[in-house]
Amino acid sequence: KYAHYFHPMIEGLSAPLDITTPLAHRYGVIFRKTELEGSELKYTLDHSSYFYFLKPDGTLITKVPHTLTPAPIVEAISKLTTKEGSNEG
Repeated sequence: KYAHYFHPMIEGLSAPLDITTPLAHRYGVIFRKTELEGSELKYTLDHSSYFYFLKPDGTLITKVPHTLTPAPIVEAISKLTTKEGSNEG
């Protein structure tokens, strides 16, 4: 649900640790849970910050670092859609 606050087409991973850990290793994600004593949140989850573009079968196409501007994401999407369009012709 959290990822949908950024855009409804962005999917975040939420799964038990035995599923999350192998996927994190597969895509090069680093994550760590930190307990927050005295906080209603109880904990925070620190993780590497990338947008991952995947094929429907889960194959990684590319990953783009999360930055303060949308330019790198727009560029990646443009390249991907141009490649797809040229492969269809």
